Amino acid sequence: MRDGILNELIGTPGHTEVAYDALMPRRVSNLLLVSSLYDSYAFIEDGRLSEMVLSEFLDLDLRSTPSIDRVSTAEEALDRLREQPYDLVISMTRVGDMNVRQFGDAVHAVAPDLPVVLLASSPRELAVLPSLATLSSIDSIYVWLGDARLFLAIIKQIEDRRNAWHDAMIAGVRSIILVEDSVQFYSTYLPMLYTEILDQTHALIADSINRAQKLMRMGARPKVLLARNYDEAMGLFEEYQHNLLGVIVDAAFPRDGKEDPEAGFAFARVLRERAPELPVLMQSHAHNAAKAAALSLDFLDKSSPTLLSELRGFMRQHLGFGDFEFLGPDGAVVSRAPDLRTLEWSIQAVPEEYLATNVARNDFQAWLAARAAFDLADAVRAIVASSAPGAVTCASAFSVP
Repeated sequence: MRDGILNELIGTPGHTEVAYDALMPRRVSNLLLVSSLYDSYAFIEDGRLSEMVLSEFLDLDLRSTPSIDRVSTAEEALDRLREQPYDLVISMTRVGDMNVRQFGDAVHAVAPDLPVVLLASSPRELAVLPSLATLSSIDSIYVWLGDARLFLAIIKQIEDRRNAWHDAMIAGVRSIILVEDSVQFYSTYLPMLYTEILDQTHALIADSINRAQKLMRMGARPKVLLARNYDEAMGLFEEYQHNLLGVIVDAAFPRDGKEDPEAGFAFARVLRERAPELPVLMQSHAHNAAKAAALSLDFLDKSSPTLLSELRGFMRQHLGFGDFEFLGPDGAVVSRAPDLRTLEWSIQAVPEEYLATNVARNDFQAWLAARAAFDLADAVRAIVASSAPGAVTCASAFSVP
């Protein structure tokens, strides 16, 4: 029986290969930055913003690097938009005679579907800005806190929003929902989260056969979808619930138009009811740790000095980025698989009676999905969902059409 299982699982790729250029078709290729020379120099001492962004993309081996044009005023920006197309506008708050709201409206009068991102130069400047809810022509607000990776995170956020549904439909690409309304926190957290996703995705593609397959797997990395209030979070869950790797949620954020300290727990209860196996990480202040544990949520203290390493641990253990550990009935590790190439040998070391139980685990499906084996992950999930408790067999679990 085991040989038959291995032929099904290892003898073929285990999923439908998708051409890498079919994924993420809507990229940010041309970016227009509206900032004074003073603000540009605030980003980097010598003002070479394009080189800074290029360096970040090259360090992560990303194949699509946007070109950046900079203008000093809103009027110059509008003239440029009339001359050529852009994929994204990032604007500082000081853009000449127009205020932020007027500039956003003027941009959309020229290019109705063009995303406009507002970038505050400091937390002090952020504190005096109108809320995003009152700026209908502004897509997002971020604040510069000295991390050059923020530009990469802004660009990837726009690309993920544009491509997540398309990539989920054609290839089953997974997403991670981040629910956070603090501009200052997500301006810090998103660069860190994207760097981890991209770094760990690189580590997973070492077993790719050729460059095209590697590029496909990079395009198939998990998307990050940011929600700033309860309605946005529920909308994203409704839309992507069958293609989610996990959810990262704050405890407090707006619900029904006002800040609600219980909004994160209310959202988590919906997740536990409708997707009980979905990994959910709450990031909040320490006093919420016990309430999170009562809902079986993983927890990170926002003020922890080891936040990055704890996030990395959560991703490795629950989102499929680490080794898959086959467990015995006592919870002891009986075998482990770091990648698809070694999965065959790892399965050989697992006693037959333990194999079906391990296959039925949600983190096995996440592990397959993180390695772009989407069809196999979906097939395993469907078999587990349709089987009576304890009825998943080794043969059925790996007999993928």
